[in-house]
Amino acid sequence: MSTAVRTPRPVAALVVVAMDEEARPFLDALAPLDDVDEVPLLGTARAWSLALLRECEHGRELPHPHRPGTAAAGGGELATVKTVGPDAEPDDGRVDAAAGGPHAKPDNGSGDGRPAGSRELVLVRSGIGLVAAASALATALTRLAPAVVLSAGTAGGLGREVEVGDVCVSTTLAYTDADATAFGYAHGQTPGQPAVFEADAAVLARVEEVGPAALRASTASSGGARIRAGQMLAGNSFVTAANVGRARELFPGAVSTDMESTALAQVATSAGIPFASVRGVSDLCGPEAGQDFHIGAHEAAARSAVVVLAALG
Repeated sequence: MSTAVRTPRPVAALVVVAMDEEARPFLDALAPLDDVDEVPLLGTARAWSLALLRECEHGRELPHPHRPGTAAAGGGELATVKTVGPDAEPDDGRVDAAAGGPHAKPDNGSGDGRPAGSRELVLVRSGIGLVAAASALATALTRLAPAVVLSAGTAGGLGREVEVGDVCVSTTLAYTDADATAFGYAHGQTPGQPAVFEADAAVLARVEEVGPAALRASTASSGGARIRAGQMLAGNSFVTAANVGRARELFPGAVSTDMESTALAQVATSAGIPFASVRGVSDLCGPEAGQDFHIGAHEAAARSAVVVLAALG
């Protein structure tokens, strides 16, 4: 009986989404890799191996995830942005384009804080919820050795300043509905785990550098959208107008909530792999008077994907 152990395949990034609508922008933007082993997952979860382009090589215009076959605004190149927020303005620098296209060729270089080695991106559609996300990622990690794990897709806006269409990037992550405070733990902390999971500082810095410009150019309606960096939450229950006040009281620095990101952070942290969540806000947990409270999941997911690919580019 063979006892051979499979060596995990190095890949540039492993991106986890929950739904088909969140996977579609990546599948539209990046070419499939057919000469690699499939990644079998449990249940209905699925994985795709995609070719991750480094940049807009030789001046070629690259399509962005929401409109395959079209160039990002500005001819496929985006202005460098050094700060995040309402007053951030692009300078005259140039950065890597947000995404590859159907004829993209993998690039194995690095050297600037972006994932090194293989330019393979593995996209995992896990299904919705903490268990589905953790199960899919843990299973994928038996076959893959990613340089970074990213949670992408949609989220509910929790911070009062957050607007629909913004993209949130995690600084820390906690569980919305974990409560072991009777035993001395913090709200959002499960016993045996840290009070919060720290997002990778290099990923956060990269998103802050290239994300605002990429986001503004991502879709026809994204010109006023902003990157919101802060704590991101995940849990098994929706945060709605009925309980948003309590969530904001317990997590005053939180910008968003979803149903997967913190579970993914826990698995990635346990495996010693850098992690961050980058999600588009599709709705608001507790909209204020005059605020739009919903956009389509496909639109929010497209904005998330553009920022993710810009950060990985």
